[in-house]
Amino acid sequence: MKPTHKGFNNYSLELDKNQRVILKQFVNQMLQSIPSDANYYPVEKAFSGIYEKLKLENDSTKLTKDEFFKLKEALKRNITHLEKEITKVWFFKRWIMKPMLKQYISIFNSNFKE
Repeated sequence: MKPTHKGFNNYSLELDKNQRVILKQFVNQMLQSIPSDANYYPVEKAFSGIYEKLKLENDSTKLTKDEFFKLKEALKRNITHLEKEITKVWFFKRWIMKPMLKQYISIFNSNFKE
């Protein structure tokens, strides 16, 4: 996130092709895990908007403030969860999970770090 003007922030993501694919899969999994309850409508709306914008394959994906912060928090929670899980699993599963964790950290650091 890069501030453009005092008081205004630019909520756009600069993603390469691989990062875009990883985020699309992540957001799609989030959409599938959200219950279809009226209480979760704002969350579902935000993630479906993110997914539609990621499908456009643009160099820069512009998000709303709500979408940006919901995606940031979900990605942060997923990174924390994976870091905890890696310490508990056997070698083979750790071998599979480690590159995924590195990709999520890379996306987070390049787009969501203050």
